[in-house]
Amino acid sequence: MSTYTISSVSTTDTKGQALSFDSVSVSDNLSGNVHLILTTQKNDRFVYANTMNRRDFDSGGAKPYKQKGTGRARQGTSRSPLKVGGAVVFGPKPRRVKRKSNKTFFLSTLKQLLLSKVSESVVLVKDEAIKKAADFSPLVSNKKSYLVIMDVFNSDDVTLFLTIKNLPNLYFNNVHSLNIEDVLRADSIVYTPSAFDGLFKDRGDQ
Repeated sequence: MSTYTISSVSTTDTKGQALSFDSVSVSDNLSGNVHLILTTQKNDRFVYANTMNRRDFDSGGAKPYKQKGTGRARQGTSRSPLKVGGAVVFGPKPRRVKRKSNKTFFLSTLKQLLLSKVSESVVLVKDEAIKKAADFSPLVSNKKSYLVIMDVFNSDDVTLFLTIKNLPNLYFNNVHSLNIEDVLRADSIVYTPSAFDGLFKDRGDQ
């Protein structure tokens, strides 16, 4: 456990106040863990190989030869898996092969990555005071990219999103669907109060 300090800002107090909280310590091997997750995700791929099984044929086709008198095993269709050019049993179908990281490992690495950027992060308090995009503009810079983390189940966060969504250099993500790429891309991170509580208070130490 370690103690961290993050700034809390509002439209009336752009300088912000220090907010202390306890959370997990950042691992010395954080960069290696992030690289492991990213390379695992890059192994996701689409398989386009396609074979036809029995149900993919429109019809059974003509009976290859008569039932009796040929001395051969009886055949009722040319679509049988026993015939060349017929159906394939357990053949490949188009699909997405998705590699998943361990959930506990992923959440722990994600939280540590967020904590490593805590000096460039802020918690937006009194966000209900933001009535238009111009009220939020003084809090951000055009030279940086910002990741705004919010809780879509919170009505105040949804209202904030609808208000500031057209501002440049702002990226938005739900607290329950964060990914490594968004955090790495952002120069600074903005939390809403409900999102911050959900990440660093409600979930406990992961």
